[in-house]
Order: sequence, then C-alpha cells, then structure tokens
Amino acid sequence: MAVDNSPPSNLSPYSYHFEYEGDSTLIIRLHQTTGATPDICVNTIAIRIAEYINTKLVPQHQGIIEALPTFTTVGVYYDLDMLGEEAFTKICQQLQPICEQVLASTLKEEQSNSSSQLHNTTPITIPICYEFGEDLAELADTLSLSIEEIIALHSQTPIRVFMLGFSPGMPYLGMFNEKLNVPRRATPRIKLPAGAVAIANRQCVIYPFETPGGWHIVGRAPLKLFNPNKVPHTPYQPGDMIIFKPISKEEYQQIYQQEHNSSTDKDYLLTDSQNDNQPSIASHQNSNDISL
Repeated sequence: MAVDNSPPSNLSPYSYHFEYEGDSTLIIRLHQTTGATPDICVNTIAIRIAEYINTKLVPQHQGIIEALPTFTTVGVYYDLDMLGEEAFTKICQQLQPICEQVLASTLKEEQSNSSSQLHNTTPITIPICYEFGEDLAELADTLSLSIEEIIALHSQTPIRVFMLGFSPGMPYLGMFNEKLNVPRRATPRIKLPAGAVAIANRQCVIYPFETPGGWHIVGRAPLKLFNPNKVPHTPYQPGDMIIFKPISKEEYQQIYQQEHNSSTDKDYLLTDSQNDNQPSIASHQNSNDISL
C-alpha cells in the first residue's frame, strides 16, 4: 500500500510518498528527478526527517517508537496497539507537514549554494591498517592501479556516512573516485573479521563484527565500532564525514588493545588537527541540525 504525498511542484526536483510496510512500520520514500545517485541532498533530507521525528515526536510517547534513515528512505516504527487500526493514516497526517518543511528548507540551502550545511565539515578520522587488505593485489589487477594508488584514493578524501545498516554500527560510506568503481565479489565470504574495511561500487563499509560479506577487503580498523552501553552507540552517525588514516600493524595492535582491553569506554578517534599525531582519545558529537 502506498500513499502519494508529493509536495508542491516548487519543491522539485524532490518529492516523497508514504508506503505501508507491515503492521508496525511506515516507509517515507524520497525521490529525485535529476542528479547523481545516491544524492547527498536526498540523503540529508532523509536524515533530517528522521532526526526531527526522533527528537520531537518520539519523546511525546504517542505511539511512534523510532525513525531510521537510509540512502533515500526513512523507516518509521510505531506501536500498533497504541495507535489502533488507523495508525498508518494518523502517522501520515503527522509526517506530511514535517516532510514538506524539511524538503523546502534543504532545497533552499542547496539553491543558495550552502552545500557545507548539508553535511558535517570536520571529518572523523578512522585508523586503518592496509597490511590486512587481502584483496588489494587482486583489486590492483582489476582496476589497473598500483596498491599504493588504491590506498591513496581510499584515504586521501573524506567520504560521507550515508546510513547505518546490515549489522549494528555498520556504516555505508561514499562516494569514492570513479577509479575505485568495482563490483562486489562474485562469491561472498562466509566470515570476515571484525573491523574489516571493504569497498564495492565506489562505496565502503566497515564490518563492526565478524560477519559474512561480499565486498573487497582493503584493510582493517582497530576501533570498537558499536557499544550498546553508550549513547550514541557508534562513533559516527548518518551525515557525518569520515577520513581513513593509514597506520602500521604495530599501531593497529596498540590501538586494538586499548580499545578492546580497556575497562572504560573510550573512543580512540582523531580529529583533523590530530591527523599527523599518534592516535589519541577524542569525543564525537553529531552536529547535524534540523533547519525548518
């Protein structure tokens, strides 16, 4: 079941509609008529809608449980017992003005060339040891690049966290230079180590846990990427920017032991000003604001 709730034409090239997804989930599906896919503006709209719902509607305890953004959609989860059989209609009525306001304000920023407002401008630095990149040699042959060139393309430019998904704390990052455009592996691996960093289709993921995966492994991060006892549970959020910092195996082991053997919860993250120094402790807060 889908309900077409496209906003007025002056908000073109972006529109949206609501979809019924089971008895306790509603999907806000965003559309774009032009531009690249995935589109940063569309993703920003999804993130801002989810943030508005989570900060404004969820605390009211009126049946909406949580909203989660993806590349181009927002999943809205609700309590059917509390809202009753008209839940879908009730939530659509609540969400329509929110969607239109967020679309309008984000489009205004885009048209005024305020692109820096569409994502965090200070990247979070994630250390990565490329010596664990078991697919680098194969990638070099496939892409007609040297291993050093692949590492440079992967680590020199900040990339966006479009969404978290697949497993807790797993970020989907992009978009890389066209030179790193490679399809997924023909045969996925049954088991990847926690912290594995992998690429496919100009995107990148970091596997927080030991899990199956079909992307090409280029390295490994020593950080503990998901902690259910902390808020937020991850050191990055959708809309953040990440940059990878190459480290040696010795540095990897040092950070790994600090992360996984410490009795306290510490985030060994680097800000831009620390890029040229040894890894140190730094806190991160999501600075995405909702402009309505």
